[in-house]
Amino acid sequence: MPSAISRECYLGLGSNLHDPGYQIQTAYQRLRARPALNGWVCSSLYGSKAMTADNTPQPDYVNAVLRCWTRLDPYELLKLTQAIEQNMGRPKNARPWSARIIDIDILVMQGLHLQDTRLTLPHPGLLHRPFVLHPLAEIAPHFVLDEGQTAAAWAATIEDHWRTRKLDAARPGPMMAPAY
Repeated sequence: MPSAISRECYLGLGSNLHDPGYQIQTAYQRLRARPALNGWVCSSLYGSKAMTADNTPQPDYVNAVLRCWTRLDPYELLKLTQAIEQNMGRPKNARPWSARIIDIDILVMQGLHLQDTRLTLPHPGLLHRPFVLHPLAEIAPHFVLDEGQTAAAWAATIEDHWRTRKLDAARPGPMMAPAY
């Protein structure tokens, strides 16, 4: 059931199959079409090497971070993002770190900390993934993460084994200017 409180949240999108930039744009448009989500800001697209569990070769990833506001509780938002993933062709039980058409992660929901079998917030990989921190820092450089440092500070100091790079200032659809 939607909450009376509208929460700022950040979503990470990634794809490395079937024209990844197109997949990111499609997921973004499907998210924007949901009335329960509004106030959108989207990062540029970023490319990176695939993060794999066993060094199996995969195509490079394209990533973006979105900011929105919602009254949905985290489990409703998870259900919505998983429905979009499945509708776009992602298998329900995809192996972790496998190649995928689309991956939508809830990174942060303002004021919420969760840890159970279905969802952990903030996302447990947030501070260890430059392909998430760089786009997050682009749209919310002053956003303070749990450890007291800003997204920009984390992005500036993270070791980048995945060679994250901004892709020609491309963005997946109509944008709103970031509000700082």
